[in-house]
Amino acid sequence: MKLIPFLLYLLDDPSPAVQDEVHKALKAFGPKLEKEVAPFRYIIDPDNWIVLEHILDSIKQEELHSGWMSWLELGNSKSGLEKAFVNLSS
Repeated sequence: MKLIPFLLYLLDDPSPAVQDEVHKALKAFGPKLEKEVAPFRYIIDPDNWIVLEHILDSIKQEELHSGWMSWLELGNSKSGLEKAFVNLSS
């Protein structure tokens, strides 16, 4: 959490190299990032929030992709289908 304010500050850095590293660092938080940045929602510049939303969307897509096939491992059961729906809804 201590790094979040600094990373958010650097979101609009003019250097593409800095922006790339900031995006990587934020993505490293994984699904926890949404909760970590929530306290800063109304402090962040609207343009930076849009960038952050793209990062959050990317994390969600990666989570869905990585977990999608795992429901098949549960076999032909209701629990497998249930897990697939949970993945889709989150």
